[in-house]
Amino acid sequence: GTKPEIIVEGVEDGGIYNDTLQLKIGLSDNNLEQNQEQVNLVGNRNGRIELERQDGMMYVWEPSMDIKMDDAYYLHIQAVDQAGNISEKEIRFWINRSGSQYELEGLEEDGSYTGKRPLILEESNLNHVETCTLMYVWNGETRILEEGTDYIRSVLLENSGMHYQYVLDTGLFTRVGQYTVTLL
Repeated sequence: GTKPEIIVEGVEDGGIYNDTLQLKIGLSDNNLEQNQEQVNLVGNRNGRIELERQDGMMYVWEPSMDIKMDDAYYLHIQAVDQAGNISEKEIRFWINRSGSQYELEGLEEDGSYTGKRPLILEESNLNHVETCTLMYVWNGETRILEEGTDYIRSVLLENSGMHYQYVLDTGLFTRVGQYTVTLL
């Protein structure tokens, strides 16, 4: 016999979504075994998400635009018909509306930098950040910083996403004045 058909609309495996999202799941088979289907959506931080079941074999999920919905999601669907044919589908996707979050360590309480401690810029993102450019401005003088010379970049993969650390060379900040470091 033929296996039940699982149709997923609105997300694809490996997709990254930063705007409104509507996930629709449809199961079709004339001989679908009632209540034998499994539709599980789990967020890495948000845990199991209850999907709203609409007429028959249709499930819908429209997450709010709340930043708390930013997460890595795993969708697993299984449908069984009366003949025992099983269909399965797995999809991993991300909602990442906030982009990267940044933190700066090493400044004094008043915001000045004395050079006593390393200056560390930390970037967190649910997803992989391919390239980065650090731009440095001192008294109107601009230059692009060189990785390995002016800073060291390290990458930490955690369940909550990617964490990047940029340790800036203290020698960049020996002249008196105002500095701007921009991550592009």
